[in-house]
Amino acid sequence: SEDETAKAISVLQNFSSIAKYHKAEIRAVSTSAVREAKNKNNFIEEVFKQTGIKVETIEGTEEAKLIFHGMKNALPINDRSVLGIDIGGGSTEFIYGVNGIPIYAESVKVGAVRLSKKFFPDFIITEKSIKNCSEYVDKLIKTNQIIDRNINFDFAVGSSGTADTVCLVKQSRKSRKVKRKLNGYKFDVNEFNDIYTH
Repeated sequence: SEDETAKAISVLQNFSSIAKYHKAEIRAVSTSAVREAKNKNNFIEEVFKQTGIKVETIEGTEEAKLIFHGMKNALPINDRSVLGIDIGGGSTEFIYGVNGIPIYAESVKVGAVRLSKKFFPDFIITEKSIKNCSEYVDKLIKTNQIIDRNINFDFAVGSSGTADTVCLVKQSRKSRKVKRKLNGYKFDVNEFNDIYTH
């Protein structure tokens, strides 16, 4: 929308000013929201016109590979089998990697913002809307031919705001002190299920 475009341009103008001050180059990469927008090209042109920043759009699989690269740089996963999950606004990336090498990297259109708009448009949460949302997500993941739901892995790595929120909820239940840095924060499947069901 025009409003969202204006907000994005304002943010990018700030980034551009900071980058110029530090004589740093900018690489702007757009993901799900832009790659699926009907006015994608107009948006990219307007950003360039007002900020001088060239925006490149990447596909979901490339996004997933970049996320896995970030996970490898943040955590010691090079000698493990790992399922990486990144829940974004428009999509969720699933990456299965063994010994630091991605075996598959897939993007599924089940992001937090997309699902909120589809199932909780007025921010009203009911048991029915949760059930419908859950079934919808499950169906999209199950019908993806590349994601192997039965594969074994040593542990899962979550990235992005949704994973952070689960960590913060877990912390707040155990202690009033909440760590600011969540990199490497751990919880097991039972702890996650407890948060999910309550």
